[in-house]
Amino acid sequence: MNRLFLLLCLCLPASLAAQEKDFYRHEFQFSLGDNSHQAFELEPSYSLMFNKVFGFTLGLNCMGQYWDKVHFYNDDKYQWTVTSGQDKASTILLRPALRFRLPVLKEEGSYFMHLNLEPGAFINLIPNRTLTFDYVEQRDPISWPHKIQTVRNSGGESLFFHAKGYLSVDMGGWTVSAGFAYSNFDIYSSWRNIVIDGHSINEMIWSKRTTQSLFVSLGYLL
Repeated sequence: MNRLFLLLCLCLPASLAAQEKDFYRHEFQFSLGDNSHQAFELEPSYSLMFNKVFGFTLGLNCMGQYWDKVHFYNDDKYQWTVTSGQDKASTILLRPALRFRLPVLKEEGSYFMHLNLEPGAFINLIPNRTLTFDYVEQRDPISWPHKIQTVRNSGGESLFFHAKGYLSVDMGGWTVSAGFAYSNFDIYSSWRNIVIDGHSINEMIWSKRTTQSLFVSLGYLL
């Protein structure tokens, strides 16, 4: 990370000095991705470019698991489990970032391919989830629960670092992109402090992991 910030400090003055008459001032993007939490990502974003190289981006990332990863925590006959319908983690994250748009390939005197770097942050807008738990028999988990209890998480983290890089190809006023993103955001961060009947929710879900995403996007330049 120290090397990345050093690179940004070196690039920023040069990019601000590169004032050109025909730079793109605004860009709207819509991204679709898949990540290491077995979750999809949908993100609309807006970039304000101060020149052809440097700008600022703000995105709204909607993330949700497509598989249920909650499991039973021991071999007891009866135990608590997250109720059906809440067993897939999801959240909404605000993503502010710097934007560096570096030329890569050109044709007929104009660059049509760019490398984009966006160091920034994930701000979790739902840091503390409220979950409903069912007390069920392991051998018949879909039967009517013997007890139901609702518990709210507390002390969940809100701020995480985030960085993404991607190649974009300009086609008139449109741009198509594909790339990779990395963050220390954990999709279960808004669950992890929940305790029910002496059992931590961490006994029912996987260990903390980072977010590694592959994505494609379609953008429009103004």
